[in-house]
Amino acid sequence: MNSIQYQCSLGCNPKKYRDHNWIQYWFSQGKEEFLERLQIYNPDIIFNLCTKGNHQDENNNAFFKKNNCKTVINGKYINYCVGKKVSLTTKNTTIRQIVSNYIIENIDTISYNKGIYLFEGNHPSSWYKNDFNSIKLIYFPK
Repeated sequence: MNSIQYQCSLGCNPKKYRDHNWIQYWFSQGKEEFLERLQIYNPDIIFNLCTKGNHQDENNNAFFKKNNCKTVINGKYINYCVGKKVSLTTKNTTIRQIVSNYIIENIDTISYNKGIYLFEGNHPSSWYKNDFNSIKLIYFPK
């Protein structure tokens, strides 16, 4: 299942709209919807294959130059996308890390105390480069 149920790129080059739209939706209501869907699925294993993100073609060059975030997702970029202050646990992050961190923070709610294995890897669109070897176990039941 996708972390966001909508096409955030709007059918355009993903470097233009995808990150901005994903972040805006995720921090407004997307993460709660994602958690609800995970609870319904009641998974034993989760593979997070979200994109890292890259918004280098987004249309606010002055903001990006000032805040050094042309391809980096940081707190300033997230606040810019959402329109309000959002707290992050890491300084520079990726869409994939945001999703993995959220899963780990809510693991007990998702797993109903049965334990979940969480794997993380590159988005399948990059697997033509043999990046499918990137999948690693990042969380397992204690």
